[in-house]
Amino acid sequence: MTTTAQTTSFSRVTFGGEDLHLLADRAIWWPRTATLIVADLHWGKDAAFRAQGIPLPGGVLDADLQRLRKLSSRLRPQHILILGDLIHARASLTTEVIETVTAWRATEAAACLLVEGNHDRHAPTLPSAWKIERVGPTFSDGALHFVHDPAHAPDAPCLAGHLHPSVNIRRGRRSWRLACFQIGLSLGVLPAFSEFTGAGRLHPLPTQRIFPIMGGFCFEWESLPATVR
Repeated sequence: MTTTAQTTSFSRVTFGGEDLHLLADRAIWWPRTATLIVADLHWGKDAAFRAQGIPLPGGVLDADLQRLRKLSSRLRPQHILILGDLIHARASLTTEVIETVTAWRATEAAACLLVEGNHDRHAPTLPSAWKIERVGPTFSDGALHFVHDPAHAPDAPCLAGHLHPSVNIRRGRRSWRLACFQIGLSLGVLPAFSEFTGAGRLHPLPTQRIFPIMGGFCFEWESLPATVR
């Protein structure tokens, strides 16, 4: 089976009648509403692991925030919409994490909204200096709906996270595990924004389209080979 792909830094799709840009930065840009959409940031995951005695280097949060800064600088969003799992665990809210996010928020002009995910229950109250509004487990902005877990998606065009979708692509003896967007008829699933997360598997969606991310590019596979899982 042959496979073709168009390779660009983002892929443009029409979803729920809206023009969306699937960015290689593991985010979605919604031009009409000037909204940057991300999912599964898991801030403080490395700090939580270290609190459990698992030796891990720091810098994960700094790297993720730097990517957010670059996106915001380029796109100038009015809103940043987070589709759940902003915080990884209760132990994630260390002084260092709180101060690092506070410093970022002081320079970020966009309003930040959080659609609550399962990990966010560990932090029922976020630091006020973060200025992140919790909008509950579901959110709607007219044309589109937003949840964290796709299992809770309404019967309407909806974007979600939670699954950390990825594909394993093999060419000869080489293989790559790539984070991807998974776009179906009425449900779209974003990859985890944080690169310090586990890779999930694809869950079949009606007439799904797969957009892997590799080397700073987001591209659609027009036909998936049998070696993609």
